[in-house]
Amino acid sequence: MSRIAWLVAVCGLALAPTPLFAADTKPASKASTAETLRAALQKQKVEIDGTKIGDLTLVDGLKQLSKQHTVSFVVLEEEFKAQKVTDIKDKKSFLKTLDTKDLSVSQFLNVWLTTLGATYNVAPDYVEIVPISRVNNDAAKTVERDQAERDLNTLLTREIDLGEKNINEIPIFELLSFLSKQHDLSFVINEERFKEVGSPNFKEEKPKLTATQFRGVSLYQFLTAVLDSLGSTFLVKQSGIEIVPTAFAAEVTKSTTTKITEVRVRLNEPLVSVIVKDKPLKEVVTKLAKDFDLNIVILPRACNGDVKPATIRLLNVPADKAIEVIALQYDLQVVRKGTTFLLTREDGN
Repeated sequence: MSRIAWLVAVCGLALAPTPLFAADTKPASKASTAETLRAALQKQKVEIDGTKIGDLTLVDGLKQLSKQHTVSFVVLEEEFKAQKVTDIKDKKSFLKTLDTKDLSVSQFLNVWLTTLGATYNVAPDYVEIVPISRVNNDAAKTVERDQAERDLNTLLTREIDLGEKNINEIPIFELLSFLSKQHDLSFVINEERFKEVGSPNFKEEKPKLTATQFRGVSLYQFLTAVLDSLGSTFLVKQSGIEIVPTAFAAEVTKSTTTKITEVRVRLNEPLVSVIVKDKPLKEVVTKLAKDFDLNIVILPRACNGDVKPATIRLLNVPADKAIEVIALQYDLQVVRKGTTFLLTREDGN
């Protein structure tokens, strides 16, 4: 490797990267080897004691995982130093405890590393530990694009199930950790942005909702309501779900807002994320309206044989702008009447 890295050593010895899986007798491509390693991380159950997670340094945690699961980890220290993190090996999670029962190695890494400002990248023979803010190469970005689609599908299709939990008694980070484990999602709280708006302890805040139950509510709808009660929202990113202040989300997505208090705003339009490939207009519009509680009507003049399937990829776009972009893909225009969007032919015929 051209970059300076720190290789996790077991029993004090620097070991060559060791695969998590048994060696195959036939040569395998690097891509297939990495996929096999990734699959093993998702399948094997972690054996870390979650009651002592707050006492575990990064190096100690990785040593335990390396010994228990026969996998090598490489910490890219120079990349952390470039982010002004000079003690990443000795860093500890701010979590005091973590329920690790039935967590896969992959799920554990997603939750635990996030609390250290880190994430991981699966290489053919080892796992890289890198800063969350790392800019990935083009090949990694292709994988992440697939990951964004998977995450979005999970958010929109899974229903919330809190069991007997009282939503208003759970700190937001603990709630996100629970959802991460339950749905295999990676959440990242942008703490710097919350500090900028006067919420340095955002991860410890609790939701402020009045609801008798959440039956039939999608994970996307649930997160939107919970975070809105805390003056925040989420962005579907290539490397996970980023939790940010609403004002920051409005800034980066060019959204209009309504002032609620001196320090709090609300988005005038929901942020829409949609990824569809070669879908007809009616199918796209039906899904969009259902997923994001929007009123969209396709006028009869827009329904003809000339409306061909389209491929669309939009992440975190205000609903009004997203519908305009989608309409353009089908050679249509949008006419807004109050909260209803009407799709019609550009020529008015």
